[in-house]
Amino acid sequence: MSEIKKRYGHGGLVIGTIVVVIGLGALLEQFGILGEYEAGDFWPIILVIFGVFRLLGQPGLPSKVSGWLFIGAGGFLLLREFSILVVQWEVIWPILAIITGLYIVWAGFYRRGRHPAVGDDSADTVDEFAIFGGTETTNSSPDFRGGELLAVFGGCELDLSRAQIRENTVVINAHAFFGGVDIRVPREWKVSVKGMGILGGYEDKTHHLTAEEGAPAKQLIVRGLAFCGGVEIKD
Repeated sequence: MSEIKKRYGHGGLVIGTIVVVIGLGALLEQFGILGEYEAGDFWPIILVIFGVFRLLGQPGLPSKVSGWLFIGAGGFLLLREFSILVVQWEVIWPILAIITGLYIVWAGFYRRGRHPAVGDDSADTVDEFAIFGGTETTNSSPDFRGGELLAVFGGCELDLSRAQIRENTVVINAHAFFGGVDIRVPREWKVSVKGMGILGGYEDKTHHLTAEEGAPAKQLIVRGLAFCGGVEIKD
């Protein structure tokens, strides 16, 4: 798992797995293998997938707790879809809202207790995950080495305007699944976008230096998948 994550990125594994599951479900439905059910009836499996990858790929107690919450919510909703548990949606969504809110509050206090509040993050890598919400990160590392950004029904904002790159090239895996990712970079960086859009896309709004201005010495490569979402890079 660690070697696969190192090569393809945590977010890429999540998005790729979800796309495969969606395609497989649609294919099984077309061949009538699902019987009386439709592929859409299995949508809670997506939550289970998120939970599994949170458990396997993310360090820290908040990630583990959220992983089990995703798995539990997905399993519960899956049982409801097949009428094994009969609970009205009017009762389910307030409970999910309360659990989600309590988790957000707890995770905020947990991180504050372990990491005193600061104006920015000087870590050499970033690993941000936003689902049904958003994250805002300012990174001023003197040796930025890339990382992972994943937005699912939410948004990730990363400000690298004060960061520096020592190596010639670094890579950010940015994935948007019904969400958006915004990245701000220093003007002197060269940005290369190698992402793939499916009903979504990547947009490079950075100023590309001309020959008279001098060629940029550092390069940031942004790659990944935008599925019904978008990734925007600007300076």
